[in-house]
Amino acid sequence: MRRFLIIFFSIFFFLSIFSPVFAVTVDISSCPTSITDQPFECNFSITGSTSDINYLRIDLYKDGTSNYFGETSTNTGWYSGSDGKQYYSTSTSSGSIKGKIGNPSVGEYPGSGNYKIRIRRYTASGNPASGDSQTPKNIEINFQLPTPTPTQTSNTPTTTPTQTTSSPTKSPLPTKKPTATPTQTSVDQLNLISTSGETKVNLPSSILGSSTESSNISPTPTKTENNGFSFINIIYIAGGIILILSGIFALTFVAKNRFKKI
Repeated sequence: MRRFLIIFFSIFFFLSIFSPVFAVTVDISSCPTSITDQPFECNFSITGSTSDINYLRIDLYKDGTSNYFGETSTNTGWYSGSDGKQYYSTSTSSGSIKGKIGNPSVGEYPGSGNYKIRIRRYTASGNPASGDSQTPKNIEINFQLPTPTPTQTSNTPTTTPTQTTSSPTKSPLPTKKPTATPTQTSVDQLNLISTSGETKVNLPSSILGSSTESSNISPTPTKTENNGFSFINIIYIAGGIILILSGIFALTFVAKNRFKKI
């Protein structure tokens, strides 16, 4: 009897260790066969999950690739990031979930055609569930990505005019020519000497130009009558007066020319 109990418990322990672990199955159904850029809705069912909360995410992808895209409704918005706890949460084993194409890149979405759709599950800790069994569904997407509008840039370079401030050129101050103080040429005193019928006139040297000799006019003395001047004396006196006036005129003319040259 004792041996029988040992064998029984050994077999039970062996079976408990090597008992198969059943995977979680996520099924998707009731999805539209064709979608556009508008939101759509699918049904889901989860079997074999022992977690109280599951986070579900919709994946769209081209068959044979791993470029997933699509956005999932979280009942408060749309999400497509890597944080599992931001996706649609459910504690039930079945229900409905909403999704849409979103804004995929050209690499993720090469264009309209046949695609696959599935539901990916995250555990209560927010980590991706591994080993889930599911069968993706075929779906047709009719949507074209908008062509980005190239930004037109102007080829005209923008130049900021540089304002050149020119310094005024100082005009040279006129050089004052030294004003020569004219040296007033002293005029030799004209002496009219009349002695006993002899008249002598001394003219200044400037009247004669460069000559420095004095002009002495010695008329031939003429004897006069004691009773008055003779006719010849009158002529001599008139000639002397004319000669004196000529000297004064010449002196004035020379003085003016010298002032003009200065």
